[in-house]
Amino acid sequence: MQKRLLLILVAVLFTVVLQAQAYKNAAGIRAGYSSGLSYRYLNDDHQVWEGQALFNPEGFQFTALFNYQFTPHDKKRVYYYAGAGLLGGNWDGEACAGVAVSMGAEYVFREVPLTIGLEWKPMVKLYNGFDYVIPDVGLTVRFVIN
Repeated sequence: MQKRLLLILVAVLFTVVLQAQAYKNAAGIRAGYSSGLSYRYLNDDHQVWEGQALFNPEGFQFTALFNYQFTPHDKKRVYYYAGAGLLGGNWDGEACAGVAVSMGAEYVFREVPLTIGLEWKPMVKLYNGFDYVIPDVGLTVRFVIN
């Protein structure tokens, strides 16, 4: 009986630890208005650092984002995030720099090391002329590294 109780206690603690944070690192692709590669790092305080290398009709941009990830309910596989960051690259054939805001939702699968997310990321070009993109919506699929 004590072994069974100990086994149940270990299983519950292991499940709680696993659900406290879904992953640390994930890399994948983003498809939408801006399409390309995405890499995310999640630390223990629900802070997400993300790097993106994306093509869109304006050109090619690198984006570095800082997001806060949270889940307002008991679903430990659905996460929401919001944040902002900097971008740089090529916009209409010229060098550019600007800012981006991101918000979205992400689902982390239990049995397979994948996440799928939907993100909205408006961008504003500030250097080398003013321009903006509002409808940058993308679907992201990432492979969980650990």
